[in-house]
Amino acid sequence: MTDKTKTKVIAYYRVSTQEQGKSGLGLDAQRYAIETFCQTNHFEIVETFSEVGSGSSLVGRPTMQTAIKLSKKIKAPIVVAKGDRAFRKESDRLNVKESGVKIINVALGINPDETLEGLHGIFAERERKLISQRTSDALKQKIKHEGKDNWWGHKTAPQARANGNATQSANSFAFAEKMRVTIEALRGTGSSKKSFNAIARALNDSGSKTARSKEWTAQQVINIANRLKIE
Repeated sequence: MTDKTKTKVIAYYRVSTQEQGKSGLGLDAQRYAIETFCQTNHFEIVETFSEVGSGSSLVGRPTMQTAIKLSKKIKAPIVVAKGDRAFRKESDRLNVKESGVKIINVALGINPDETLEGLHGIFAERERKLISQRTSDALKQKIKHEGKDNWWGHKTAPQARANGNATQSANSFAFAEKMRVTIEALRGTGSSKKSFNAIARALNDSGSKTARSKEWTAQQVINIANRLKIE
């Protein structure tokens, strides 16, 4: 039974890959961020939608489209942990907003400045393009450091070390990118910004593991934050 004293909202979670969807990586952290936000602001989650997909357009997001239809029907805002969980194209965000659907971005708060919200959307679209470029650059670096085989068909020691270092660097980069949305959502902004210790606790509570399947520490969160330039 719904509580009439609370504002009804719809929760929407999204991860980008099948691997994330199957492992729960990112989903639990998004759920934690949204549920905490809703409790703090006296919101009641009446429906929850979860989607796995990396498409840049809403056309490839059938679950999000369903959430939008329900939002219009029951006049309830959609809450997301971070803006790019809902939209990767600023034009999509504007079209949905003009249709009367309100999207509440936990990272920005309930009623963010319109200019800030617009910039956030533009940066999300730019980030989508940069992720593709950064991944491509990392793979190019890996190939660049690949050595040729010696005469009996094995890598020489320096070549093997360079190859191993390049592979490790590429893997570290890929894992950091996979954690970007989760850590940014948990970090927050302004006065609501959480400490790295608090983020590590939240990740451990959600069951998330590091790249080496260990529990998180504040320093490990800081390392990834620095790699991703998250302040």
